[in-house]
Amino acid sequence: MLKEAQRRELLGLALLALAVFLTLSLVPPSALGGVGERLFPSGNLMGVVGLVLAEAGLDLLGAGALLLPIVPALAGAASFGWMPRESAVRLAWLSAGLTILLPTTLAVLDTGQSAALAAATPTAGWAGRMLRVPLVALFGWFGALFALAFLGIALSVATVGWNPARAGARAAARGAVGLRATLAQAWAGHAEARRRRAAAKAKPKSPGQVSRIDLAAVAATVTEPPKVERPKPAPAKVEKAIEEKGKAEPRKQAKAAVEHGPAGPRAVAGEHPPVELLSAAPAKDAALSEQELDRLGEIVVETLRTFKVEGRIVGRTTGPVVTQFEFVPAPGIKVNRIAALDADLALALKAPSVRIVAPIPGKGAVGVEVPNPEPEVVYLREILDAPAFQRSRGHLPIALGRDLTGRPYVADLTKMPHLLIAGTTGSGKSICINTLITSLCYRHSPRTLRFLLIDPKMVELSMYASLPHLRHPVVTDPRDAATVLKWAVLEMERRYELLSENGARSLAEFNRRLEEGQTLRRAEPVGPEGDPDRWTYTDGPLPYIVLVVDELADLILTVQADVERPLAQ
Repeated sequence: MLKEAQRRELLGLALLALAVFLTLSLVPPSALGGVGERLFPSGNLMGVVGLVLAEAGLDLLGAGALLLPIVPALAGAASFGWMPRESAVRLAWLSAGLTILLPTTLAVLDTGQSAALAAATPTAGWAGRMLRVPLVALFGWFGALFALAFLGIALSVATVGWNPARAGARAAARGAVGLRATLAQAWAGHAEARRRRAAAKAKPKSPGQVSRIDLAAVAATVTEPPKVERPKPAPAKVEKAIEEKGKAEPRKQAKAAVEHGPAGPRAVAGEHPPVELLSAAPAKDAALSEQELDRLGEIVVETLRTFKVEGRIVGRTTGPVVTQFEFVPAPGIKVNRIAALDADLALALKAPSVRIVAPIPGKGAVGVEVPNPEPEVVYLREILDAPAFQRSRGHLPIALGRDLTGRPYVADLTKMPHLLIAGTTGSGKSICINTLITSLCYRHSPRTLRFLLIDPKMVELSMYASLPHLRHPVVTDPRDAATVLKWAVLEMERRYELLSENGARSLAEFNRRLEEGQTLRRAEPVGPEGDPDRWTYTDGPLPYIVLVVDELADLILTVQADVERPLAQ
């Protein structure tokens, strides 16, 4: 007595053999040249039986007979478990429908007025010619083609869910967006060329002014930050800000604007904000009961067993949002078969999506990540209180949340100086930006960290207007944003020169040498020519400067020519 699995394999083998037999019977021996006609005197590669089947199929369905082998091939693949049964049934219905629509369309195209179209009449078959008569009589030639096109689209949507009209609309929309971007880039290049030509014709500026970058508007509101001297043995609790009231030469004014850049509210060194300002995490009852987790695991196993994937769950890891089940497949089960069942698992679990990690690195199991029925809210306060943040050795630690196992995840911004946050509306981009800024404020004082905030929409970053860490007030004008970006490039180059002059590899090493009392040199001398200390660096530690840009895409579209180069640098 054969087992169910053996019967399925025999059925699948027979169906695949039938598909191959039909395919070869439809291949004429003339395709092999003179050798084919000598080797197959019956006129068919599969003998008399193949000849009878081919002639019957071509006479009845015409060109539609070429699609007949697809149906048994799909049935055989489903019997072997190579594809889900539902998918095979949908594709089989699509092939059967096209088997009728194709010869009917060829028959309608033959109007009897074109020799080229008349040559296609034999490919229409008896069924196509019979269906052509009522279609043309009821709808006319053009109406019949329109009806057949509608039936083809409806068949595609009903079986595989693919809508050619929607795909065409998306392609047209992508083409329109690309054309608009190309025209905008060309217009920006034309405007930049006109600006350069106008600047070349204009009267050259005096040597004391900055020609490439317009910092006049920013420098007019800047108060030069106080000079910070090296610490002396006597303790000092309050530092006085000394402002020089002497008149500076134009060149020195421009240099000061470039060196110190846009200055915001005066930074007052103080303690870090208390963590009690943040909302505390509420008491947790029970995240997910063991019974609920067991039920989800049973659904995963039963769903995989439906698709002939045997195995068992050997463990699970529960995080705040998803639970990862460790599934060990039975011997002989290919991992690729499990990876292709993510949509079917999501349907069975009634989940938005299911992620399959095949296999889990370092483990002999496949990870099935299932969303928790009730996602847990991760509070920033519990991440900042965690040892992972308190003991972090990173210079700019940022709290990013919890990982799959529920442990706090903290990263170092200095190891990824360019961080791009992308996502759809409501996906949490603004929450992430606020979390990053808050994390840095809880680690650094205004003396060791300064922010440059750019918010063209005046929505997300306006709440930080009174933050003492600001190097400049929150920038809302796109043109001012371009100026601030250019200043950031100049400040970066100035710091590179300063580090190179002193042989330091990072800001941390430079500041450490300064705290140890080492004599450091400036990149350029200042003061009178006869002053021997004009090369000595006395400006105090270099703070980290973090630039935050909200809605970067809108900023690029507004002042593309002015911000692309600073961003690239």
